[in-house]
Amino acid sequence: MDFILISHKDEKSLPVNCFYNNQIYKYQGKMYIAIVYEIHYLENLAIGAGGILPRNKLLGYHENDIERVIILSTADGIPEFVFLSAHSQEGRYYPYDQIEKQDNVPVFYAAKGSHALNNSPKSRIRMLGFANDVFSDRKKGKVMKMDPIKDVNVSYNIWQNEVLSTPLRSFLYPFYSPLME
Repeated sequence: MDFILISHKDEKSLPVNCFYNNQIYKYQGKMYIAIVYEIHYLENLAIGAGGILPRNKLLGYHENDIERVIILSTADGIPEFVFLSAHSQEGRYYPYDQIEKQDNVPVFYAAKGSHALNNSPKSRIRMLGFANDVFSDRKKGKVMKMDPIKDVNVSYNIWQNEVLSTPLRSFLYPFYSPLME
């Protein structure tokens, strides 16, 4: 399954490769057939402090950034959920029907600099506004049709209790701790 990725119009680091593999995946106690995608970037620019120091490691810069998309389907091949990664443990699961599609192809939005993934162009407030994820809409962004390459080494297991899947948690991250639940 291909997908469309919308990057911010000012994005300096575009994907260099996209790989995928199929695997069995467990989510909410149910087994799914998953297509796991890895989107590779040369670097993740620092978005902390409004991105004024884009290559500062203390503010989030690092080389070799990987974001992940996982599409969970039933045994009949009907997609039910999509996992979109963001910043280590801030990924979110979305029901498949909440994912925008163009000609039946899923559309995902990548944040400027960090490449965090979202199901809409609506920006996200992070770290009390000092490291927001800024997404672009289709009219202003760079639209890329991703044509992933099969790679049997792609495998990813992240369970729902490891992911900061609520807006409050991701807003507070990295100040979040399990003791806040």
